[in-house]
Amino acid sequence: MDLSKLRLGLYDFFGILIPGLIVVADAWITITGWKQFIGMLAALSGNLVAALLLISYVTGHLVQEAGDVLVRALRHNRYLKRSRDEFWAGRDGKTVREEIKKREGFEIDTVDTAFDYCLSKSKDSFEKRDAFIATSDLARSFILLAVLTVIPTINELRSARISWCRFSLCLAAAILTIMTIVVVSWRRMMRYREFADNPVFAAYLAMVKNPLDTSKASSKE
Repeated sequence: MDLSKLRLGLYDFFGILIPGLIVVADAWITITGWKQFIGMLAALSGNLVAALLLISYVTGHLVQEAGDVLVRALRHNRYLKRSRDEFWAGRDGKTVREEIKKREGFEIDTVDTAFDYCLSKSKDSFEKRDAFIATSDLARSFILLAVLTVIPTINELRSARISWCRFSLCLAAAILTIMTIVVVSWRRMMRYREFADNPVFAAYLAMVKNPLDTSKASSKE
């Protein structure tokens, strides 16, 4: 299998492939153990590596869907769109509505329609949005993956044949680490989702204002 023909975008790599690889690795470690996993991974041929990447890519799609379901279950359907809802309800949202109505002759009532409209108009001036979305969804997948990591962690501790006291301490440390990852990932998920959403409206306003300013300056001359 020729990997050179495989072309992955930014989101494909960070948002799908990496989470998929982590899930496949977790399942592999759970079944075979850490030492066997390292040995088998080092012995993979080129074709098997390509197959592993393809399986991970498909699995990554499932991870993203499961992560979205998890966030919606813990919060609500509009949680990931909270920043755009807050923007739309404020004074700046009113400015965007008025600008769209003035330029296009119609009014947009819903924030999602306005967001899609502004994004279609200003996408070329906000190239970093894809990177922000990929980072946000990567962090979202880490929330789910951190929880799933508990299973191989417990299996590894049990196979180590350590005392019950040491087992409990190691498990507590692992759970504390996992919870830290969940909290940090949740914060980054929401922060980069805000980075990806709110500037879309600002980019639209900047795009429509600059031509007007230019025409005014020309008329004065």
